[in-house]
Amino acid sequence: MSTVTVTSSSPSATDAATAAPTSTTRPGDITDQDRVFLAQLQSSSQWSFFSTVERGSLFDSAHMACNRFDTVGKVGTLQWMLDAGFNIDQATPFLVAAAMAYCPNNLSGVQ
Repeated sequence: MSTVTVTSSSPSATDAATAAPTSTTRPGDITDQDRVFLAQLQSSSQWSFFSTVERGSLFDSAHMACNRFDTVGKVGTLQWMLDAGFNIDQATPFLVAAAMAYCPNNLSGVQ
């Protein structure tokens, strides 16, 4: 079973998350979908947990979550996050933010 690898690397991750928008997708740049993901996650009560995590790691984990939605469904994806050490209060806003930004087809119902 794969694990979620969200690690803190910098106390300035909050500053990086609010970087000026760009229109390119070079390494280090963020897409509109990334901005939606960050905005949704920042609006959650759990943002302090994620705020020091390197944003590339957050984006990669969110994409992994969407892939898991497609392979094991919503309940299986939530269980994957719980097995990786997140609690329900952390996993839920992360998965909602991931779905809103990267896989909106997974926003309704429970599979």
